[in-house]
Amino acid sequence: MEEIEDWSINTDKILVPFTYYPGKDLSAIEISKKIMRLSGLNIFENTRKREYIEMRALLCYLMRDKLSMTLEKITKFFVSQGKTMHHATCLYLIKNYPIYKSNNNLLEKFEKTFIFSSKIPYDDIDKVNYLENKYIDLEKKYIELRDKLKNPLVKLVIDVEDENLVDFIQRVKLIKSSYTWKNKTK
Repeated sequence: MEEIEDWSINTDKILVPFTYYPGKDLSAIEISKKIMRLSGLNIFENTRKREYIEMRALLCYLMRDKLSMTLEKITKFFVSQGKTMHHATCLYLIKNYPIYKSNNNLLEKFEKTFIFSSKIPYDDIDKVNYLENKYIDLEKKYIELRDKLKNPLVKLVIDVEDENLVDFIQRVKLIKSSYTWKNKTK
């Protein structure tokens, strides 16, 4: 994977490089860690300071716009990280992100450091995983059935025409019962 060096600002407001990989989509936790590393702020701290709010707005915007996460999932993510949040707060942050960005040039610089390549929305990843597993199960069942079809008796039954099927079934039952009769006499 090609490695790109990006010069960004850390807590001391000094340019320092860090590396990211284009084409590899980040998860919500990776994005939040990167924002915290760039800003030097713990965005999950329960504070109303402007710089924290702006960085949370950036995270909410990226999760909603780039990862296509629902407000509920974004809220649950924040809560899982120790930050109290409601879906209305998340919506407010996303709605006001362009205003924050126009007043704080760092937000735009931070936003540009993230590269998203996947067209699969974050909420659909579980669905894709489910469908992949379902496909694997169906493929196994298909192989089992295909192997059963290799049996000569199955091929014989498949070759019977529909109008002769009832007669065929009766004859097979008679043959089967003759075997049970023979086994009883032994």
